[in-house]
Amino acid sequence: MAGTFKRTYRNRKGRSVECDKYTVECKIGEAYQRVPGYRDRKASEELGRKIERLAALREAGEHPDGALSKWLQGLPDKLRDRLAKFGLLSGSAVAATKPLAEHLAEYWQALLDGVASSRQKGPATQKHADLVKYRVETLLTGIGARFLLDVTIEAVGRYLAGRRAKGLSVASSNHYVTRAKSFFNWMVRAGRATRNPLNGMAKIQVTAKARTFVRRALEHGEGGMLLRVTRIGHDCYGMTGEERYWLYRIALETALRSSELRALTPESFCLDDPESTVWLPGDATKNREPAELPLRADT
Repeated sequence: MAGTFKRTYRNRKGRSVECDKYTVECKIGEAYQRVPGYRDRKASEELGRKIERLAALREAGEHPDGALSKWLQGLPDKLRDRLAKFGLLSGSAVAATKPLAEHLAEYWQALLDGVASSRQKGPATQKHADLVKYRVETLLTGIGARFLLDVTIEAVGRYLAGRRAKGLSVASSNHYVTRAKSFFNWMVRAGRATRNPLNGMAKIQVTAKARTFVRRALEHGEGGMLLRVTRIGHDCYGMTGEERYWLYRIALETALRSSELRALTPESFCLDDPESTVWLPGDATKNREPAELPLRADT
């Protein structure tokens, strides 16, 4: 059984003084270990019982139950680190008691560094990393989750259902689920969690009826009309109608994305060969692969 006592020390005047806080002594394995307790004796005795419970679970090869895990979440970092040093907590158990906000900040940095997953083809852009962080952070705040044990499929499902009732599209709802699952998968790979709490949560099928915005390709006549009207149009976004005409024409011919079009420079165009092309390096394309696309002869 754990013991509690107050240690004594000599002050500057050489007098023996009793500490304000109790010290808790517990038997862990074959040795006795001491940890700082509280000013209250009963609270310190309860701390000792909890630590001995952790030691018993370790000997039995079992994991802490929900109540004990909740208690661990409220411990000071130094005490949790000391329990881990005693072998009472695994690395994933220590990580489980760390606020999710801190894990998310490190996941955001891993995205920027290009090491968030084995499928990541180089560092993510600042815009992408910020969007991922925003969606995961919004979801965790919405369900009131501060620690890993607070995250459940049911809580996420209820939160997103409420958001969809207020106008969130099904596609956007699925994006929240995808980003959150990727975040927790990273925690598992990094040894910060033993499992993904959202494993088994399926995305909602996006039917034509469920789409908030229905995207479609421009028909031939619509594309021609867009170019004709743009060419004689007024200045917009700091560009003349003629400049926007060529921008839209290149976009229609190559199907390049907005960010890819912004990355084009005069050197991107090869106009001397029999077949003119436009080229983009891998760091400017979505799939991180270089792209060389043909241009129409009249263009």
